[in-house]
Amino acid sequence: MTCAAMACRDAPGGMRRSPLQTVDARARILAFALSLLVAVSAVGSSPLVLAVLCAFPVAAIVIARVPAHMILRRLSFVAVFIALAGVFTFLIPLAAQPSAKRFWFLLFGSLFAVTSTAALTYSTTATEAMEALQRLRVPSHVIWTGFLGLRYLPLVFGEGRRVHRAARARGWRGSSGITALGWMTASLISRGFDRALRTGEAMEARGFGSSRVILEPCPLRVHDWMVMTGYPATLLALRLFLDGGAL
Repeated sequence: MTCAAMACRDAPGGMRRSPLQTVDARARILAFALSLLVAVSAVGSSPLVLAVLCAFPVAAIVIARVPAHMILRRLSFVAVFIALAGVFTFLIPLAAQPSAKRFWFLLFGSLFAVTSTAALTYSTTATEAMEALQRLRVPSHVIWTGFLGLRYLPLVFGEGRRVHRAARARGWRGSSGITALGWMTASLISRGFDRALRTGEAMEARGFGSSRVILEPCPLRVHDWMVMTGYPATLLALRLFLDGGAL
C-alpha cells in the first residue's frame, strides 16, 4: 500500500477520519510514547503538575473523537485500584504517615495513561500500527507476538465463557467442587494449544517467515514531525515551567 493510500484510507466503520488520524502512525506512536516518558518524569514534582499535563491527552481524545463509553470502560479497569489506594491512604492508613502525594500521582498518572492509550488505539488500526512498527525497525518477532496476543486474547475469553455456559447447562455450579473447575480449565488450555497449532500450520502453509516484506519508502511529512516532536516537547516545556514556578 502506498503512502498516499495510507493517508487517504477511511476510518473503521466508514466514519469520517479525525484530524489525529491524518498524522502518520509512526508520529502518533512516538509522540504518545515520549509524552508518557514526560509524565513519568513528573513524579518528583507536585501532583498539580501532572494534573495540568492531563489536559493534553484529554484534548487528544476529543480531537480523535473517542467515544465516551470506550473511555469509561478503560477507566473502570483502574478505578478499583485507585479506590483501594484512596481507602488505604485516607480512611484506613496502613502507615503511620500515609502519603497523599503518592495517591494523587496514582490518580493523575492513571488518567494520563488511559486517555493517551485510548486516543492512540482508537485512531490507529492494527494494520497501521504493525506497518509503523516495521518502519521503526522494531524486531518482527516482537511485533507478531504482540499482535497475535491481542488477536487471540478475546478468542480465549470467549472460549472460556462458552465452556462455562456449557458446564452450567449440564448442572455444574460453583459449589460443585474444584474438580469440575479443573476439568474446565484443562479443556480451555487444551483448546488453546490446539488453536495455536492450527494457526502455526496455517501461517507456515502461507509462507510466513520465508521472506522479508519490503515496505515502500514513506517519509514523514512536515505536520507529522510537528506532532511527533511538538507534542512531547510542549509537555516537557510546560512541566519545566511549572516546576520552576513551584506549582
